[in-house]
Amino acid sequence: MLFTREIVQAALADLVERLLERDATTTIRIVGGAAMALVYDRELLTRDIDAFYGSAAEVDATVAEMAAQRNWPPDWLNGKVRMYASPFDDAADWETL
Repeated sequence: MLFTREIVQAALADLVERLLERDATTTIRIVGGAAMALVYDRELLTRDIDAFYGSAAEVDATVAEMAAQRNWPPDWLNGKVRMYASPFDDAADWETL
């Protein structure tokens, strides 16, 4: 499975909608290639979407549900990049889309 910019946009929109239906409150910060594609309107081919996010149990459950429905890898959106998070980041450092 390769994600294009359009698939990333649609997947994230669907994820947000599903989380809202569950009354989940979280912040999802997309990083890496997917972020570059979204912010700079670049074409993208990636196997997953790297992100920092809270409410991990709710997000992980929704991601797994979407993966099963779409025949995507279970970690299509994942927080494997958490080890690279800076303790100096501030909300103002991030662009809201």
